[in-house]
Amino acid sequence: MEILNLSNTSIEDIAELMNRAFADYMLPIHVTESYLENRFRRANVDLRRSYALSEEEKLYGMLVNSFEDDICNCLVAGIDPTKRGSGMLKKMFYRAFEEIKGVKTYQVEVLQQNAKAIHIYSSLGFEIKRSYTLLKGRVEGKGGCTTALLSSCNSKNLSQRFPPSFENTIPALLRAGGFDLHLSPNGYLIANSSGACAQIGGDYEEILSSLEGERMLTFGNIDERDDALISCLKNRGFTEYAKQFEMHKPADPSKGYS
Repeated sequence: MEILNLSNTSIEDIAELMNRAFADYMLPIHVTESYLENRFRRANVDLRRSYALSEEEKLYGMLVNSFEDDICNCLVAGIDPTKRGSGMLKKMFYRAFEEIKGVKTYQVEVLQQNAKAIHIYSSLGFEIKRSYTLLKGRVEGKGGCTTALLSSCNSKNLSQRFPPSFENTIPALLRAGGFDLHLSPNGYLIANSSGACAQIGGDYEEILSSLEGERMLTFGNIDERDDALISCLKNRGFTEYAKQFEMHKPADPSKGYS
């Protein structure tokens, strides 16, 4: 099996491989080409520094990497179920460690119940740095907040209790586009039209209560140290649908891999 660069692979082929590789994943996954294009733009994916496994001109695995400042975020790492256990996922990571220059940290996000993946990442030198909970539920606001499309201007002075995860930073959200900034006197919420919430800050109860009407909201990657937000949402009937670890590995250009 050969490790190839992903730069000449179509988004159609990447979507087909991803659906195959994650067909038995713990959370249901089915991606479309348009979804991947938006996700890759948001995460700042560089297919020139991403990898695929190929055998007889068919793709069986991929390591899709995205970049921000001096971080390499390993956004998608998956192997076709028929090729698992061959050690090829680790070989793709070794290839990345050897070839990717100018980064200080590699990071991955992994479901906390995915013991096999956590074992692989740990064996590669990744360590758990942050824990996230993912919650979803319905709110019914009374209105009163102001809403505008998120921009570089209106996002300058926003702050959270804990730093956002890789894909929820302001630069990532601006690349993706389509996110609204909801402002109350003492709080804010950034969400898109489907209810996916990327950031929330200030007075949680106030901003949620000032949203317009009833809507379904999904909060991905809430830092588990944020007891105030988690309690606020659970008191409103939100339910947890997943937990994730963020794992980091420092880049070591002096070290060889085999």
